[in-house]
Amino acid sequence: MPAKMRRAALKGVLSAKQAAGELRVVEGFALEEIKTRAFIEHLEAWDAQGKVLLVLAGRDETVERSCANVREVRVILADSLNVVDLLEADTVIFTSDALNRAQEVYA
Repeated sequence: MPAKMRRAALKGVLSAKQAAGELRVVEGFALEEIKTRAFIEHLEAWDAQGKVLLVLAGRDETVERSCANVREVRVILADSLNVVDLLEADTVIFTSDALNRAQEVYA
């Protein structure tokens, strides 16, 4: 798929998610230790419903391992953002760093 078409598709899906209220941007998300319960508490605070796509700027083993047992959560990097994952998710959560990284990569 040509780069311009890919960017246009991503922009369209992200715009639709934002209009539907399914897109969230969170500041300074970090977990001190690997705890699934702590991760679920964050999801509840963000009012994340259904399938959740968490977009990170870089690899974070603590976050990845904390959500490994949560069936409805998928973690991807901002560099790997794709239309299929965005469409499958009911809620998309970007960290502020991931949003900046996605803007750099796909702008």
